[in-house]
Amino acid sequence: MAIKLSSLSVTALKPKEKRYEVSDMETGLGVVVQPSGAKSFVVRYRLGKRLGKVTLGSASDITLAAAREQARQTMALVRQGIDPAEHRKTEKAARIAAEEERKDSLFEIVAEDYIRRHVSTLKGGHEVERLLRKHVIPAWKGRRIETITKRDILKVTDPIIEQGHGRTANHVFAWMRALFSWALERDLPGLEHSPFDKLKAPAPKSSRDRVLSEAELRLVLRGSQTLETPWREFVRLLVYTATRRNEVACAPWAEFTGLNTADPRWEIPGARTKNGRPLLLPLPLDAARMLAEMPRIGEKGLAFTVTGETPVMGFSDAKERLDAAMLAIARKEAAERGEDPEKVLPLPRWTWHDLRRTTATGMAGLGVQPHVIEAVLNHVSGAKAGVAGIYNRHAYLAEKKAALAIWAKHVATLNFFTEEKTA
Repeated sequence: MAIKLSSLSVTALKPKEKRYEVSDMETGLGVVVQPSGAKSFVVRYRLGKRLGKVTLGSASDITLAAAREQARQTMALVRQGIDPAEHRKTEKAARIAAEEERKDSLFEIVAEDYIRRHVSTLKGGHEVERLLRKHVIPAWKGRRIETITKRDILKVTDPIIEQGHGRTANHVFAWMRALFSWALERDLPGLEHSPFDKLKAPAPKSSRDRVLSEAELRLVLRGSQTLETPWREFVRLLVYTATRRNEVACAPWAEFTGLNTADPRWEIPGARTKNGRPLLLPLPLDAARMLAEMPRIGEKGLAFTVTGETPVMGFSDAKERLDAAMLAIARKEAAERGEDPEKVLPLPRWTWHDLRRTTATGMAGLGVQPHVIEAVLNHVSGAKAGVAGIYNRHAYLAEKKAALAIWAKHVATLNFFTEEKTA
């Protein structure tokens, strides 16, 4: 049946027992009416000897005027010898491909790929992943990577600097820039240059020569007693051994041997040290006892873990808790001395790495020879350099043991144990 369709006539069409179709006299447009009452617009055409049909959509979603326009476009394709049904399939495939390409360029997709393919292979990759997930991915989620601008970068780093964490801001900046360089190498659609071009690190580099005084170190150790495991032990092992933050945080139990003997050791493979050289440290007995008392969590053999699945993360948050505890302890002690606790200020800014420098300086003050301190720190110089030094992981073992024992004995004199220890 063919009539001149109007909005009223389409609305007036009633369902019947069987599906039926009403054609428009002008454009080849038709309305299919289902027994359920549902109506849809279709276009029927002939291309050569073949009859074809294109369904435009529900009559409740498309106006008659819009359906007529689509019908005219469909018939125009027929006059050009193009099959409208095949044309629609091609367009749909192109839309799907474009959508997939758009998804591939979403920043969070690129970032997850970067973490999986690259960051996960790095020493200290857990901390890089933490920085990206905390500061960057939430800020740019849903954005195509090529739309990120210099201003967007500053919106990420400025708040970090305003919180007094300039060094963290520089680290975040460096890893964002590395991510974009990696993405450019993968030739992502639309990404033709990095917004980091000609941008400098957002915060000035601070001098890294901070050494804590004995009074400050005592506060650090006393404050650490208020932290939960494994953060409490994390802080103390940094002080006992002068190792780097990630060397402690990512340590598996397998690296520690003889914890309940007179000769406890910690052997860090070159894959986990900054300079790629393995490091063998004779542990002070106090450090060994502390480690032996720690609970074993999970099945992955990680010593410093909360989840049992990954090493501890959130170093900035842990340090903020430690700084707050240190200030509270200092003010409490001031009050006990009859002084005004409100006049006690937080310690001048210090970092986890400053504990390494403080321990090295402290050992020097106790008479430990420079070459022994360098051996503890896993530094390379003079006679230790060269191929022989790389493989001689037992060099100065007795001297290192004596030096770390002297330092641990000195640390014990700081009387940092308190009743504020938490589980």
